Amino acid sequence: MLRLHRVMMFLSRRGGQLQGGVLVSQQSTEAAEPGLPVLTLYTKDNCQLCEEAKEALTPLSHRFQLEEVDITESSNKEWLKYRYDIPVFHFDGKYLMKHRVNLKDFEQTLTDYENIHGRS
Repeated sequence: MLRLHRVMMFLSRRGGQLQGGVLVSQQSTEAAEPGLPVLTLYTKDNCQLCEEAKEALTPLSHRFQLEEVDITESSNKEWLKYRYDIPVFHFDGKYLMKHRVNLKDFEQTLTDYENIHGRS
């Protein structure tokens, strides 16, 4: 019970929550709208490449919601397989890219999603 309390305190400080047993920290922007697609970043503390990847996504940040999953958290053991590949990104629940952000490809993925879901 004490462990659960500590996890909940950690989540509240980082703005995260448990989703399907996965510890998720949501990074919302002021421009984020309900219904935006979710880009999930699999990361860990002190990941410089992850910080660089998030920075590279800034020009498109109004078109998606970023969620971060700390692969080192005990509740996220299934994602520890990415420990040598972070940053790893999933878009709309599916693998998208790893190591570095390809902004051109990601923008095309967003455009395709928006065309299918009637957003622009």
